Amino acid sequence: MKGNRSFPLKLQTGLQFALRASVDKSTLIWHRRMGHLNINSLKLLQEKEMVFGLPEIKNTNEVCEGCILGKHCRDSFPRESTNRASTPLELVHTDVCGPMQTITKAGNRYFLTFIDDCTRMCWVYFLRYKSKVFSVFKKFKATVELQSGYKLKKLRSDRG
Repeated sequence: MKGNRSFPLKLQTGLQFALRASVDKSTLIWHRRMGHLNINSLKLLQEKEMVFGLPEIKNTNEVCEGCILGKHCRDSFPRESTNRASTPLELVHTDVCGPMQTITKAGNRYFLTFIDDCTRMCWVYFLRYKSKVFSVFKKFKATVELQSGYKLKKLRSDRG
């Protein structure tokens, strides 16, 4: 440090050069850039000069992992679920949604749904506060058990 509290710098000018990167696997890069287009179609784009700056496309034995995963076959989804409830109220799905940005005229910000797995019957309750969910559930349970004659056996939720 000098007397004026500065640090002198000694810069040496030397030979300056720039490095250039080149890619040997340009075919695979263009294959990915074009949304995993096949090699024959890439060659056609290059021959007809449909893409500006497309280099020469060469046949390659390398395999694109994304294309292989995309071509894997998988079992189809079953048309009917095998675990469906056989009697009403055997399994009821529930979810709480909210708080909503727009408040209803009654001041509700949440809604609570109950869906019976057997009959697909759906009940929707509107709530001002999320803390009212348990009291609404007790009323729902009493009402549907009285009306249907069945007992609620399982309640499935996402713990919301």
